[in-house]
Amino acid sequence: MPNSALLRQPPANEDDLFIIKGMYRAAYAFDKDASKGYLFVPKKPEDYEYNDKQASIVVGLVMAIVIMLFTTVLRLTLRRFRTGVRWGADDWILIPGVIMAMLYPILQIAMVAHGGGGKHTWDVTYAEYYIFNKLAIVCKIIFFTTVGIIKISICLFLRRISEATSKYPKIANDIFLFLLIAYTLLALFWSCFQCSPAPAMWDKIYSGKLAQPAKCWSTLVVANTLSVIHVVMDFVLLLTPILVLWNVRLNKKTKIRLFIVFSMGSLSCVASVLRELAQKSISKDITYGYTSLLAWTVVDLTLAVVVASLPVISTLIPKAWGEITHSSRIRRTTLGQATSKGTQGQSIIGRARRNTIDSEEDGILREDRIELTYARNSKRLEPRDASQTSLYASPHARHAI
Repeated sequence: MPNSALLRQPPANEDDLFIIKGMYRAAYAFDKDASKGYLFVPKKPEDYEYNDKQASIVVGLVMAIVIMLFTTVLRLTLRRFRTGVRWGADDWILIPGVIMAMLYPILQIAMVAHGGGGKHTWDVTYAEYYIFNKLAIVCKIIFFTTVGIIKISICLFLRRISEATSKYPKIANDIFLFLLIAYTLLALFWSCFQCSPAPAMWDKIYSGKLAQPAKCWSTLVVANTLSVIHVVMDFVLLLTPILVLWNVRLNKKTKIRLFIVFSMGSLSCVASVLRELAQKSISKDITYGYTSLLAWTVVDLTLAVVVASLPVISTLIPKAWGEITHSSRIRRTTLGQATSKGTQGQSIIGRARRNTIDSEEDGILREDRIELTYARNSKRLEPRDASQTSLYASPHARHAI
């Protein structure tokens, strides 16, 4: 669309005219005269000097892509090549989720390069806004579908852990998994078929050419409804692993480490809440003011990808943890060399016992084995030999992560 006019100005060609009609129809202003231009944008200030956010937007988006790609490659590499770490359904589901998550910032870069993203609306042409609007709708569909897929991956991972616990955590996890699938399908179809006919939602020229305005759900209603559900599910997904781990018999150090890993999901919850607040405060200078919503959306997506991979990446922690504890034990041994013979004998036994415990602890994630005996059975007395034999004997407990 060459020689397209700037927003607020009268159309420079036929395509501009249809874009303006489509924009007015999207704003439910059916009686507005498109030949005068689209007037629902701010006027350019008299003392205005050109400025934009395009460079900073692109830099931030590229950083997000790098973080998501690095985290996922590291996770999948550990799954593929680390001994005892089994590839599972959660990994298969995560792959398309991450691809879509990276597609989001890629399309946002296209919005900056070709759609006027990061510029003030009075510096944007109708042709640029046409591209901006179309890609924004596609990005919205991708976002809600992507966060649903990533949550499904996390839920499938938790299902692997809960298989060896009592039936109630497993049932609760399966119910939540069903709700996640339903949410993802709802987000996909509701976003794609928000208007009738459907193309009127993302194609303003098509919408402007229709003899009668398309019938559409309110964009705010759809976006706010899906965003609220997304936030609620984020908090539920944050609590689920904590409740599962509460019923799992692990030594204190390992349980604390896993609680810290899963609690990192709270950052994603904060990002989703801030995204919801930013969505409600977009100014009419949309191509410039949308950057706050964009920032928190990208942060939300990036943290979702990172949090989904953290439990697997945390298998690298025990090795470093073991080196630290080993150095600490060497220092304690050096300081204790002057003790009596009887005390030395007790120290040797104590060190041997601590070494065994630390070895088992470090192997819980690195060897991909977790003792998932019910917490309610922890008070039951067992013979020492039987307890040691059953530590890693359960077929469900092996390869849980």
